[in-house]
Amino acid sequence: MMKYRILNIKNCVCVLLTSITLAICSVQAKPTLNDYQNVALTIQKYFDGTQFGKKALVKEAFTETLFIQWINAEGEFKSRDASSYIGNITEGKHTPRYGHIVSIDITNNAASAKVEIDWGERTISDYLLLLKIDGKWKITNKIATVEPKQ
Repeated sequence: MMKYRILNIKNCVCVLLTSITLAICSVQAKPTLNDYQNVALTIQKYFDGTQFGKKALVKEAFTETLFIQWINAEGEFKSRDASSYIGNITEGKHTPRYGHIVSIDITNNAASAKVEIDWGERTISDYLLLLKIDGKWKITNKIATVEPKQ
């Protein structure tokens, strides 16, 4: 009888721990197809805004606090804020740069994406960080590297 009670207590503890674990896991929202689509739409606004000279699209994709960082051709660390970046876009001017998404990874309300942009004789690889803010995905930071095409 004593052995049976010990097994019962062990089973109860196992069930309790499993329940707690499942409850904790269910609090963390799994990304939905809609999340992936909305991250992709945000990135597409960045692509279209820079390619077609539409500052409003880039503003919609970026947070105001975004920083862009890269190493220039001389090996120097450089950065600029969203306002400076958007200010360099000529409204209505088409720029022959074509972007595509390489990967998207989402955890809860945070995402990262790797994108590549073909621009003339070079390829730009951007690594984007995004957050879901007030229900909308926004690019919060971006680092970039440039490689000549082979």
